[in-house]
Amino acid sequence: MAVNLTKDAIALVSNGEADLKPVLQVADIRLVNTVQNSAERYRMLLSDGSHTQQAMLATQMNHVIKSGKLQKGSIVQLTEFICNLIQSRKIIIIINLEVIVERCDPIGEPNQYVDGATSGLTAPQGRASLPAQSSSMGQPGAAAVHAQTYGGSLASGHVTGQNVTGASPLNQRAESGAIPHSYGTSYAGGPVSGRGVTTGATLHPKAEPDVRLPGASGSYNNPPQYASNHNQTSSIPGIPGGPRPLSNTYGRPVQSNYQQPPPMYLNRGPIAKNEAPARIIPIAALNPYQNRWTIKARVTGKGELRRYNNPRGEGKVFSFDLLDSDGGEIRVTCFNAVADQFYDNIEIRKVYLISKGSLKPAQKNFNHLNNEYEIFLETTSVIQPCLEEDNSIPKQQFNFRTIGDIEGMESNSMVDVIGIVSSINPSSTVMRKNGTETLKRTLHLKDMSGRSVELTLWGTFCNAEGEQLQGMCDSGLLPVLAVKAGRVNDFSGKTLGTISGSQLFIDPDFPEALRLKEWFNRDGKNTATISISRDTSTLGRNEIRKTVSQIKDEGLGKSEKPDWIIVKATVSFIKVDNFCYTACPLIVGDRQCNKKVSNNGDGTWRCERCDRTFPECDYRYLLQMQIQDHTGLTWVTSFQECGEEIMGISAKDLYLMKYEEQDDTKFGEVIRCVLFTQYIFKLKVKEETFSDEQRVKTTVVKAEKVNFSSESKFLLSLIDRLQVQDASLIPGRSAAHMVSDSGVAAAGFGNRQGSYPANNSVGTSTSERYAMASVNHVEHSTAYPVELFPERFPQTNMCKGIHFLGRTTKFGFLSFWLGTLTQGIQLQKKMKNKDLKPAAYHDKSSRKIPIALLFTLLCGFSFYLGGLFCSDKNKLLINGITRAAHSPKEASLVSLQAKPVVFPECSSDYQDYTPCTDPKRWKKYGSHRLTFMERHCPPIFERKECLVPQPKGYKTPIKWPKSKDECWYRNVPYDWINNKKSNQNWLRKEGEKFLFPGGGTMFPRGVGAYVDLMLDLIPGMKDGTVRTAIDTGCGVASWGGDLLDRGILTVSLAPRDNHEAQVQFALERGIPAILGIISTQRLPFPSSSFDMAHCSRCLIPWTEFGGIYLLEIHRILRPGGFWVLSGPPVNYKNRWRGWNTTVEEQKSDYNKLQKLLSSMCFKLYNKKDDISVWKKSSDNSCYDKLFIPDAYPPKCDDSTEPDAAWYTPLRSCIVTPSKEFKKLNLESTPKWPDRLHIAPERISTISGGSAIAFKHDDSKWKVRVKHYKTLLPALGTDKIRNVMDMNTEYGGFAAALIDDPIWVMNVVSSYGTNSLSVVYDRGLIGTYHDWCEAFSTYPRTYDLLHLDGLFTAESHRCDMKYVLLEMDRILRPNGYVIIRESNYFLNSISMIAKGMRWGCQKQNTEYTMEKEKILICQKKLWSPSNRSL
Repeated sequence: MAVNLTKDAIALVSNGEADLKPVLQVADIRLVNTVQNSAERYRMLLSDGSHTQQAMLATQMNHVIKSGKLQKGSIVQLTEFICNLIQSRKIIIIINLEVIVERCDPIGEPNQYVDGATSGLTAPQGRASLPAQSSSMGQPGAAAVHAQTYGGSLASGHVTGQNVTGASPLNQRAESGAIPHSYGTSYAGGPVSGRGVTTGATLHPKAEPDVRLPGASGSYNNPPQYASNHNQTSSIPGIPGGPRPLSNTYGRPVQSNYQQPPPMYLNRGPIAKNEAPARIIPIAALNPYQNRWTIKARVTGKGELRRYNNPRGEGKVFSFDLLDSDGGEIRVTCFNAVADQFYDNIEIRKVYLISKGSLKPAQKNFNHLNNEYEIFLETTSVIQPCLEEDNSIPKQQFNFRTIGDIEGMESNSMVDVIGIVSSINPSSTVMRKNGTETLKRTLHLKDMSGRSVELTLWGTFCNAEGEQLQGMCDSGLLPVLAVKAGRVNDFSGKTLGTISGSQLFIDPDFPEALRLKEWFNRDGKNTATISISRDTSTLGRNEIRKTVSQIKDEGLGKSEKPDWIIVKATVSFIKVDNFCYTACPLIVGDRQCNKKVSNNGDGTWRCERCDRTFPECDYRYLLQMQIQDHTGLTWVTSFQECGEEIMGISAKDLYLMKYEEQDDTKFGEVIRCVLFTQYIFKLKVKEETFSDEQRVKTTVVKAEKVNFSSESKFLLSLIDRLQVQDASLIPGRSAAHMVSDSGVAAAGFGNRQGSYPANNSVGTSTSERYAMASVNHVEHSTAYPVELFPERFPQTNMCKGIHFLGRTTKFGFLSFWLGTLTQGIQLQKKMKNKDLKPAAYHDKSSRKIPIALLFTLLCGFSFYLGGLFCSDKNKLLINGITRAAHSPKEASLVSLQAKPVVFPECSSDYQDYTPCTDPKRWKKYGSHRLTFMERHCPPIFERKECLVPQPKGYKTPIKWPKSKDECWYRNVPYDWINNKKSNQNWLRKEGEKFLFPGGGTMFPRGVGAYVDLMLDLIPGMKDGTVRTAIDTGCGVASWGGDLLDRGILTVSLAPRDNHEAQVQFALERGIPAILGIISTQRLPFPSSSFDMAHCSRCLIPWTEFGGIYLLEIHRILRPGGFWVLSGPPVNYKNRWRGWNTTVEEQKSDYNKLQKLLSSMCFKLYNKKDDISVWKKSSDNSCYDKLFIPDAYPPKCDDSTEPDAAWYTPLRSCIVTPSKEFKKLNLESTPKWPDRLHIAPERISTISGGSAIAFKHDDSKWKVRVKHYKTLLPALGTDKIRNVMDMNTEYGGFAAALIDDPIWVMNVVSSYGTNSLSVVYDRGLIGTYHDWCEAFSTYPRTYDLLHLDGLFTAESHRCDMKYVLLEMDRILRPNGYVIIRESNYFLNSISMIAKGMRWGCQKQNTEYTMEKEKILICQKKLWSPSNRSL
């Protein structure tokens, strides 16, 4: 492809040419670090064939280099750029560009451009010649510009001295001799000191047509156009409104900045005496080093005039927010006399010209705008209203986030949200902590994300907007509400609240609002949503319809986690003696205190928590009730919000009615209205200890009166689901008792919002746990469809009808529901007009006639349906899955049959496909705390049904232990680390291999000496005390690899980021690793798992966001465990120069880190050179201090489950070690290897878990593994290194292989029994996972996959086909699979495996059991064809 570079483009750009979009060649690219934050910046050398000029790439364009599209030799066209003068050197700042040719040979023999070198150049026609240098602020400044060699320091330059000038000509046509006034910019992080410093910038502003500068010649016929995306983030050097670039994988919160070119409003700014007109500049271009500026912006928000009192005296303050035409936002603050001067002149939505203010860093505690500065006005400041409306400036700017996104946001984050108001409560008065009263009103918003959230309106919002919303909701109109600047709270779930700067828009004319309204009218009215408010621990749990009797029959609540169920029941009795308690009305933060208060005896009340006395208390419900359905009754407790939903009156009003007014008649009427009313209860069931006695407590989380229309739709939907055999949703039936009829295409693809896991039997082996679903139990269970066994039943219509009635209780369950209604009517008749106490159970004879009639009707209806649907054939075909039974004997061994299928190859673009961490989908997710790098799995319609190919030239991996030091280049063909970290010896390429010298950022001379020093600091690493470790930001896992030789098993953790394939390198070497990032969700490990955690300059901002990342390390670290940090700010006295910072900054960071660690009960254990070691306290006295009010970090409340770690948001609270376990701390844990075969304390928390069960499991797996080795001789040899046990219980499989040269990743189902803590207590490693989703690893990373009863356990949730395809993705070519499974599934597995090019053989178990078989498979090594999809 022939490409012509733009002639003399370097000279034209350097001399201020604005209308140019030059085509240039990239002569060189280098990575540099800025001074302020060590973020990645790329420096380039641009060529036009004749000259070269240095350039810097804006950080928002870094992805072009990282993707490999932009490289040395590329031909590019600059579409947006700025030319700055930095330290007497011209630098082109590239904001946007297009790559025309990715790679091209060098064109011409260019030289470094020097001003004046091309004196023969003439200005473009119609444009006056521009001087090579112009002076700043009217001062002569003809300083020569000296060309400097490429490679000099740009990002860290320091400009010092007095009256330093360096202005560049503006992109305006000015006559020769006219002095354009530039506004200064600060470059990339170079500190500027001295007086009178100005740095000019060549800008490319939009100009209004036919507008001329005074005395200028020519006209703008074709002004450059620039797109403005108000919600897009970018990084423009020198513009302080933009964010700093990201620092490695962990950066500070990314703030938006704005597209650089502003509109020009010439000759309209305020004119100072003896000064030229000030130019209007964009808000994004403001910085503290400018003396003269004018901005034109619209007021989008205005705060109240507030009075304050501090040690310096009293004062008053108000602020207002500005928005300009380029989307730039900034806050303006006025104090005292200035506030009086301007308060009445500022009106919301008006446009003003503002000048002469000072810029200071924004106080982010009070300022939510995306700008690091705010303006402080002075008495000399000028605010001039614009009489003409300017439509180029938006009325308001939003960055809407879905309610689903709010789940993962930090407390006190500011967010814009839009949703449908589904309900609203009347306003109430609450008392603040300072003794003043304020109004409060709560409402609920829902949106298309399937989530709803509680929004609290405070103060004046309760009146105007609140009353309007109340009126609309009361009239049946559910409006759209947009909230600007709502604050996120995480007290008992995620909620939103208004602040003084919030704005509410009711039924706005926004495109988002119209889409939302259209969705609501079409589908949203009948769409159920999950509330993220009140109790986030209920999200994603087993919220399935149950009957009352099942609470006891299934032992709900007796596991370590509470059970969350939904029950339809009738309130049959209410305790009326103590239905409420007296509560503290004070506001603590954004929430009411609600602690119980005591009566002082003088008419006042006292709260011990708040240490305050007040004249009136609040009253909150504490209801004790009996609820009843057709299966039984149970006691439940209901608190305030649910109590109000049930009683229909506030606790205070009911208390006054009973005790003050003593109106027993009215009080009794309120109670009678509640009794015998049916509700849909959402219940939390958990076993708790009362007076040393274990009792199951049931708490009402939500209660709604039965809506018979909705309930009918629900029952009909159950019938629809039953048509495809999705029995997991039937009240009274456990899905574990039935294998899904749809087999490979099982209904209900697993995801954390909509899947309902089975209630698994626990305490036995995986196969035994799910034996109730095995085929050999069919004779003793009615859980299977009777059509599977046609020989056992006469084929008459009557029998068909009865079969249909009993068929998986498809219609049988309806008799229970209708029976409930009949029973409720009879019970209500029996108990009406009684004394509100439960009567003796009703006489059965009273039900004979309606029940007999009902049974007769159902039998007749079933007879009719049986004739329609039952088949006299011996086969039932559903969704391509055939169940066949040919004889009574074979019926006991009936199996699932799948149609033959052949899977195509994926295209070569998917050779390193990681579905849930796919960079191609990152742009769909937020950048806050790098959320986009977390797990985001594709929906089912985006899932790939093809085989992931290996890279071209792939070879069988090198065997262990040689693989620790080298791997084939073609297996992991990535050069980024080799190119960028070559001086640190991470790895190096030699021939066809990558070699791993064992270096790292903090140990470039080798990891061995680094670990030797660590062993001196932590003696427990030598004697088996320390066994499990986690390495955050692991690089190529050299640290974890070295520890393997020292008996320490390490989980190396890194995200998929610009450090290409860190985890893939680790696994290719045979070192345990997993994809992951500490961002907004917990790591997938239980609490108190690891003996040690390590960070070697991992660049995680440990002290940011209230230390929330350190709190997660604290959670997963065992009491007495060690946290090791090497890198900034450790050893700052000697290292600070290499970190591009100052010794003062590093000292401050270190002190802040030390203070934060101390508050979390860490103590500095040892320190030497670059390594500091802290030890997590195992002393409960330290954690007891967390109960002190206002302590930070606070202790997590009871709603926070310590081990919940699958899509569980991080919490800004500390998980304290359980006092129940005496041997949990590291000093008391048995040393390795003794701990491997000793039953851990925490096994007692598992239902059915005990020391005896543990020993049985240990012995059982020794026998099984011995049998496996006879079936698969490669097991135990160097042919198998990386092993995964896909659904372990206690880690018995891994323990039995401990003497072989392998390591095992133990996976515990996120929906099954939580036994992962036992795995870690044994000194093994593992992770939580849901096999309905892709695993967090690269393709081709495991040599052996082992699963025991996985499909029996998960087939009701997960599609077998996708699970097997995921296994194929992560399995290496020539790798093995051991599938221990019910014979029911093996034929289908074999058929699908054949379509994936696996070779399989069915084998007997060690005891030759017919009900269970073993399938040994091997994945073939195949070469990708040209037919890949």
